[in-house]
Amino acid sequence: MFSEELRIMDRNTTKYMIDELHEQVEAAKQELETAQQQVEAAKQEAEAATNENIELKKESAEKDQTINKQIQTIDLQVQTI
Repeated sequence: MFSEELRIMDRNTTKYMIDELHEQVEAAKQELETAQQQVEAAKQEAEAATNENIELKKESAEKDQTINKQIQTIDLQVQTI
């Protein structure tokens, strides 16, 4: 009788430990999923910032060209005076 109770207690303890480990695994999976979503969001933000930076560089280059053309025009006008 005593050994049967010990066997039942061991089985219950084992089941409890397995359930606890399962909960820990599920919690870890959830944390990993959350972290992956955060990484994906950060990648998207970085990509958007990169694209914006590229556009700003293009605009800056265009403005530089416009300014250089205006400087050349002014230089020509000054030379003719």
